[in-house]
Amino acid sequence: MRAAEAVVAAGASARAALVDRGGCPLCDAAAHRLEARFDAIPLHACAACGFRFSGRVMEPGRLAEYYAKGFGSERHRAGQEINAHVNRLALARLVPLARVRTALDVGSGYGFLVRRLRELGIDARGLEPSADEASWAAQNGAPTTRAALDARAEPGRFDLVTSFEVLEHALEPRRFLADAARLVAPGGWLVVMTDNFESAVVERMGTQFPKWIPHAHVSHFAPATFTRLCASLPGFALRGSLSYTPWELTIAALLHRLGRRTPPFELDRVMATEMCGTLRWPGLRRTLDPLWFRLSARDGLRGELMYAALQRAGAPC
Repeated sequence: MRAAEAVVAAGASARAALVDRGGCPLCDAAAHRLEARFDAIPLHACAACGFRFSGRVMEPGRLAEYYAKGFGSERHRAGQEINAHVNRLALARLVPLARVRTALDVGSGYGFLVRRLRELGIDARGLEPSADEASWAAQNGAPTTRAALDARAEPGRFDLVTSFEVLEHALEPRRFLADAARLVAPGGWLVVMTDNFESAVVERMGTQFPKWIPHAHVSHFAPATFTRLCASLPGFALRGSLSYTPWELTIAALLHRLGRRTPPFELDRVMATEMCGTLRWPGLRRTLDPLWFRLSARDGLRGELMYAALQRAGAPC
């Protein structure tokens, strides 16, 4: 199949799998307003709570297949390796890692954070639906179960459960967070990170913001909605939060202000090319990303990436 035909085929398959999402996945309200339209996918904002979400999504079976069979690339792997270093720094600021014995990373990808935690003497493991990513992780020092998060998993097992840049992919974010919380031992910690779609760089770039990928990022949080979701977990207390804006996004916002424009989101093109390509400036990022985090991360949720640390009631971890 020629490249152009592959693009059309991928897009046609994705469009055929799209279904209306219905009411707000955060508060169940039926009323919403149209915020933007990305090709075949409208962006809705709940009229009751303000939560933004993709109004059309792949039906659950097709979405599960998308992550299980089609997710993963060299670009993702290179990015995850760098992100794991930054996420390890964030955990050190939010959680008493010296007292953590067991940990689970939900949506662990290629397992780089699992490996970093194991280097600290923590019995860490991953949970990852992508076959390619889970297999690579398991073969490279990161014990990983190939599976999606499931409410049937053994409860109360881990001192620390993490989930970084996964919540925005969840069709049912309340259930996702509740299922992750069930795995936390009494006194243990749940640390979640997601994008802030009301951050300064998003406001500057509008629909040109590169993380508007509404077929995959289907739940779009802001400080108020992220805090509300965290507060809804019974038996947990929010103990800390921090955020920062990656330097790459700061530069992208500056270039946008100077007139640089990128092609609008097109489902056909994105579905055919999103697992291709390589990470830009990997060497620079390995050096600069951790340094930038140390210099720019602040308490609170104003930056583009938001971390929240919740502790379960019970004997302290």
